[in-house]
Amino acid sequence: MPSAVTSWVPALLGLLGLILGCSKPPEVAQAPPPTTVTVSAPLQKEVVDRHELTARLEAAQSVEIQARVGGALLSVHFEDGAEVQAGDLLFKIDPATYEAEWARAEADRQRIEAQRNLASREFNRAQQLLESRTISPEEHEQRGLRVHELDAALLAAEAAVRLARIRLDHTEVRAPISGVMGRRLVTPGNLITEPPFQPTLLATLVSIDPIYCYTSVSEQGYLRYQAMIRAGQMNGSIPCDVALAGETGFPHPGVIDFVDNRVDPTTGTIRMRATLRNEKRLLVPGLFARIRIPSSLPYTALLVPETAIGTDQGLKLVFVVGEGQIVEPRPVELGPTFDGYRVVQKGLAPTDSVIINGLARIRPGMPVQPIRATNSVDAVAPTP
Repeated sequence: MPSAVTSWVPALLGLLGLILGCSKPPEVAQAPPPTTVTVSAPLQKEVVDRHELTARLEAAQSVEIQARVGGALLSVHFEDGAEVQAGDLLFKIDPATYEAEWARAEADRQRIEAQRNLASREFNRAQQLLESRTISPEEHEQRGLRVHELDAALLAAEAAVRLARIRLDHTEVRAPISGVMGRRLVTPGNLITEPPFQPTLLATLVSIDPIYCYTSVSEQGYLRYQAMIRAGQMNGSIPCDVALAGETGFPHPGVIDFVDNRVDPTTGTIRMRATLRNEKRLLVPGLFARIRIPSSLPYTALLVPETAIGTDQGLKLVFVVGEGQIVEPRPVELGPTFDGYRVVQKGLAPTDSVIINGLARIRPGMPVQPIRATNSVDAVAPTP
């Protein structure tokens, strides 16, 4: 007799087959859509290659203020660090001694002038007496020589008056140039010495506008600049731009107006100087700066954003969308940088669609969905 288990197994298998026959076949998985990337054609723009060099700012004029006469310092007429104009009063030295010297020199001049006038009248009378044979020719000649002697004495007296007046005027120490004062090195009440002794240094004064920027360039750079100037391609001058530490870009334009007369044989460089306007007083002598000098003539170049450039084992490349909307790597040779854009010298055509966004999601050979950049690259391109 068959067991109970044997009797219900066929029924269970039939029920399972019925359930499987009624189920739907599994669906085939669909491929994901192509990755969306942003593309743009390279920017074609006229640019000029530039070299960036370190530099140092220096004042166009620098003066050590010293007294030309001695005496007690009465007063100081500027604030430390103040900007002054040429001719402004800076220091006042006690003028009493020099006023007395001037008065004495003026009195001597008047005395000699009176003697000369008297001698001139006596000589005129002697001329008349000589004609009437009242005096001898020798006496007439002596009176004439006396006039010449007093003429010379009067000239010396007038020179002494002028010298005394100059020394009196020098008791007021005035700014010889316009610029910015340093701190006062002597306070009122101190005794000021004058030449021939060591003169007292009162303060320092430096001009602030214009200001100089000094740098050194290599022999090759110097020869290249001279060749462009001789060819008439720079109108006899070299434009430049300067930036201070921490500044973005190069906001201070200037012109190279001086090149030293020899190359330093120890460094192989030659010193150059740029002159810059400084209306806003942002440039201070002694500051470190960066200077950018053109090193080529203007030329049309292809530029791509720095973010579109990748590296593969030291090889620089960009990714473009090729036929069939497939990602293709393009090895490129790069040139200088212009405000976030890089010159592509070789490896790229003006009609290529360069991927500028979405680089992290692509790989060579994969299909993509390119979207043309809504903002033209030219709208945000740098000015050469």
